[in-house]
Amino acid sequence: MSTLHLIRTSAFADTNLAQCAQLLAKHDAILLLDDGCYNLKHPSIATISEQQIDIFVIEHHYLARGLALAPQSKSIVIEDIPELMLNYKQSITWQ
Repeated sequence: MSTLHLIRTSAFADTNLAQCAQLLAKHDAILLLDDGCYNLKHPSIATISEQQIDIFVIEHHYLARGLALAPQSKSIVIEDIPELMLNYKQSITWQ
């Protein structure tokens, strides 16, 4: 079953990203929003992208934090979230 993991907090402040990484399956994806955008700079993201997991990031959120989009991630706008969620059987919010 495919899952969209919404990560709203920084791995520099808690263990949500590490816990999420342990549950990732082949067809899962991650959506970074709010302070979860800081995970673009966390080493775990490179490991996750090596698993060929799609990583989406809300454009307004990473730009507001002065971050650059990582090469392995895809920028989306907040209005894309409902359509993105329809592509997965379930979602989990990590906050």
